[in-house]
Amino acid sequence: MKQKTKVWMGMTLLLSIVLLVGLGTFLKACGPKEDGGFMMCHYAEHALSLLAAVLAACHLLGLVLPRQWQVQNGLALASAIVCIAGILLPQNIIPLCMMNTMRCHSVMRPGASVLFGIILILDMVQCILTVNGMKKHAEKTR
Repeated sequence: MKQKTKVWMGMTLLLSIVLLVGLGTFLKACGPKEDGGFMMCHYAEHALSLLAAVLAACHLLGLVLPRQWQVQNGLALASAIVCIAGILLPQNIIPLCMMNTMRCHSVMRPGASVLFGIILILDMVQCILTVNGMKKHAEKTR
């Protein structure tokens, strides 16, 4: 059971790092305007990067903290909440550019949403596996 938790946390940590690096490279929002200022999507990108860093920290803690199922589930549930915020943030909380053909609509938002969604699914699977494993363990010890 402990090895499965390590594998799940490792996968989600790797995806969190890919998301964090991706938001600075291949998932980057629109560039600066002609006058040097930035559009709102620039700030959405920075907010998503912050959420990705929090995800990476949660998953890193999951690898180094003791393998107690309450700790692991707590970190996975916190990560799930951050993922939901990451999916909702662009366009729903921080507006993106007005034109749907801009990079923030066509690259950043869908790419970040997919990665946040995959991490969310992995976190929920980890919670289910951990709880089921603890139930089986409790039944054996009776």
